[in-house]
Amino acid sequence: MSGLDRWLAQREIWVVVLALALVVHVTFVVAPFDVLQPVDPWALGRAVWHGLLPYRDFAFEYPPGAVLAFLLPGAVPRSLAHSVLALQAVACEVGIFALLADDPAARRRWVLVATLAFPLLSGGFDALPMLALFWSTALLRRGAGRGWVVAGIGAAVKLFPGIAWGCFRRRPALGLAVLALTVAVLLAPLLIAPPGRTFIGYHLDRGVEQGSVGASLTFVANTFRGHDTAVAYRFGANEVAHASWAALFAAILFGSAAVAVGAVCLARGDRTDPWRATLALLLLCLCASKVLSPQFIVLAAPLLAVLGGGWFAGGCPLVVLTVGAFTLSDRGDLFMTVVAVRNGLLVVLAIAAAASVLRGRKPPGPS
Repeated sequence: MSGLDRWLAQREIWVVVLALALVVHVTFVVAPFDVLQPVDPWALGRAVWHGLLPYRDFAFEYPPGAVLAFLLPGAVPRSLAHSVLALQAVACEVGIFALLADDPAARRRWVLVATLAFPLLSGGFDALPMLALFWSTALLRRGAGRGWVVAGIGAAVKLFPGIAWGCFRRRPALGLAVLALTVAVLLAPLLIAPPGRTFIGYHLDRGVEQGSVGASLTFVANTFRGHDTAVAYRFGANEVAHASWAALFAAILFGSAAVAVGAVCLARGDRTDPWRATLALLLLCLCASKVLSPQFIVLAAPLLAVLGGGWFAGGCPLVVLTVGAFTLSDRGDLFMTVVAVRNGLLVVLAIAAAASVLRGRKPPGPS
């Protein structure tokens, strides 16, 4: 047991953590962070209840499965919509807690990191792909074929749970069948709307979002040269001007690393630790993406709780810095500075996770 685990296991500390969890969750269920702004979850859900189709009848910037996240918010009064999203996130957190039943230390770590991350989960739907990524990994490491189903459903909501196909080769026939069905669902919007009205065209047209590694590279370079970093509000997010080359560099570098790690995982099969492999691929994909919304970071939270040790100790500051950056989102250079520090830590963790997978070392936590 690590020093941090012994600290969390102390009765007094555990009582404080539980009290903090209660306060944070109640606070952000009552008044959630609006991480989806300017998207209106109530309006989207209400449109679906009225029989309208995403993409064809109204703009929808997410994969098709994400529409499920807006059904309950659309079924309640507008004033309660964001709180319903927050309660959905709580339900996902409880689901992960239940899945950790055999590991009390991981449960304690999960309660702490989930509390730190909940402000970012409260007003969006990223808890759904977070649960899918974690649950599919837990199932597939045991050889359960339904893990592919969970991965497919999660990837239809947000693409990250598709990482499962880069880690596992168990039950290949079922895995390929679910992959084919998932790809068909993801491409289905093209049958009812032109590419520019689908989530595919939306993300191809987007620029470099200011939370991304590419944006941070541009900001740091501009700072050293004494230049200002221009930011424009487009596609519902702040995008950094003249950051395309930095974003391309990050995409090639970390995308190539992700391919290499995935190839090693698939070649080694059961000899690769699935939790560390999933974490490595997730962090590398986050580093490679030109869009890195604050809530994306929380996808790693349950993986950090399982692995424990240095991964958990390094991941908690990553979450805290991300929450802090979100609260400074209108503070210009200060926001970009905090994000640059956060992204530096993200890159370090991604490289460390990738290196550990490539070396084939066993993790300190559950295998």
